[in-house]
Amino acid sequence: MSTLLLSISAIAVVGFLYFVPTFIAVGRNHHQKLAIFVVNLVGGITGIAWVAALIWSLLPARPAAARYREGGWW
Repeated sequence: MSTLLLSISAIAVVGFLYFVPTFIAVGRNHHQKLAIFVVNLVGGITGIAWVAALIWSLLPARPAAARYREGGWW
């Protein structure tokens, strides 16, 4: 029983750590949080894409009003 609980706990911790870049992007309301999630989900297993998603999620997030003033929604 304790081995099963340990296994489930380990899977939960690894799953949480895997999606840390996405959690950071959502928590900061990053304007490209969906793209960060996709990179994290699809390429995160490589490690390189996970680090890229982490760095991307930590970059300054521009508010929607600033993006609109800079030339529209293209």
